[in-house]
Amino acid sequence: MSKCCKKTNDGLLITWLPKESGPNKLFRVVYVIDVPGSNSLEAAKEAQRIMNDPDSMLPVLHMLLSDGQVETIDLNIAGPRQGGD
Repeated sequence: MSKCCKKTNDGLLITWLPKESGPNKLFRVVYVIDVPGSNSLEAAKEAQRIMNDPDSMLPVLHMLLSDGQVETIDLNIAGPRQGGD
């Protein structure tokens, strides 16, 4: 399994996704969030909690498309959270 990102002197390099091979388009979704934590595992758990919290603000996602384009989608503008009440 290859790594999807690596550290560089300029920041983080996210590798492009593989060629599509199924009936649906393939997207690499990048979600950036800064969270506190006593260590990386605790911060990862906090990020997961925030992502699953129905009262939290919806994220801005960066979509890497297989044709080389990057699309930014702000779900707060795109529409309400699906599911729930």
